[in-house]
Amino acid sequence: MPALKSYRQERFCQLVKQGIPPYRAYPMAGYRADEGAPYRLSENVRVKRRLAEITRGLAMKTRVTVESLTEELNGVLAGATADKQFGAARAAIETKAKLHGLMVDRKRPASPASSRSCRARPT
Repeated sequence: MPALKSYRQERFCQLVKQGIPPYRAYPMAGYRADEGAPYRLSENVRVKRRLAEITRGLAMKTRVTVESLTEELNGVLAGATADKQFGAARAAIETKAKLHGLMVDRKRPASPASSRSCRARPT
């Protein structure tokens, strides 16, 4: 898809691609400041299509997967083990286990007895 015919819409897309939030990109593209308009413009079919097109390559470059994270953690684990940094090696192993769903952090709710204040009883 070629650039949008509307210069302001194209500029808006380019700014959003650079990571500028729509509410800031909207006036920078040449529109008058408006609270809801940036988000309405973001939902415009042509603008959505253009944004998808220009960010497609960016998304492919930055794609993070479980496999890529596992490979990185394996490298960290190997380096930590070689340097005899067993705390870092253990952390890498725990992170891999959490990543693969083998280990889950659970927070237990406080029991009613432990939430009461401990005041001394008058005698």
